[in-house]
Amino acid sequence: MRETVLTILLSITMFTASLSSWAADQKEAEQRRAVKDLIGKDFRITTINGKRSIAVLSRDQGKELSFKGYGKPCNDNVARLNVSPGRDEAATIIEDTPLILVFLDCPANNDGGAGSIVALFDYRNTNIPQCHTYIDLMNKPGYYWWGMVRSLSLHKISDREYFVAVTLSGADAGDAWTSYAFLYMNNQCQITPVAQFYASTHVDVPDEKECEGNTISYRFVSENAVEIETKKLVCTGKGYKHETVGSKKYDLNAMLRDPKLRIFEPK
Repeated sequence: MRETVLTILLSITMFTASLSSWAADQKEAEQRRAVKDLIGKDFRITTINGKRSIAVLSRDQGKELSFKGYGKPCNDNVARLNVSPGRDEAATIIEDTPLILVFLDCPANNDGGAGSIVALFDYRNTNIPQCHTYIDLMNKPGYYWWGMVRSLSLHKISDREYFVAVTLSGADAGDAWTSYAFLYMNNQCQITPVAQFYASTHVDVPDEKECEGNTISYRFVSENAVEIETKKLVCTGKGYKHETVGSKKYDLNAMLRDPKLRIFEPK
């Protein structure tokens, strides 16, 4: 009798675990569908008496207003989650929550270097964000030409706090740049930039006989620390290669606590 009861309890436990796993997979699939739904969706951004609001637009309204908003400030303009060849969607699912973090281009119609409406959406409603704010990570046109937010990576500090790594890049002929911005953010869309790194390269085209500049890459070495690796671009006579210059670790928590430790490139 005792063995029978244990067998039944084990079967129930296994069934419950399978059901939980299935539910988690279903939720993730629905979140990914929500991200796809957000791509190309237009939102109107307005500010009245210092308060910013965001409202979803129909496709026709969005197309018309974004055309008129080309080259103009973000306010009273259109924001959109843009995608293009070689560009990941600037959105990421926050694990163990119903939330999706999104960086919308604002203005939506741009030649690069747009600011971002940072928004948290519940995957069950992609028309109205839970919260939103504005940030401009490419506010120096001489450095951030043809730039875009290329991808996002999020690391949870707690259930309500995150470090967000934003990859930005741009290129034109033989010139290219990359920037990584590290932001503290909470679930009310309050953001504190703690660091931003920048590097650029130049290759004389089409000969590729002149090369200069550095490239950078990053990796999280813990939930609160990142390592930035720098490589120098060197011509080989038959193209170019990257030679490692060095790497350095940065404590994002320490930078958050002490503004004097924060780094923002280019200066």
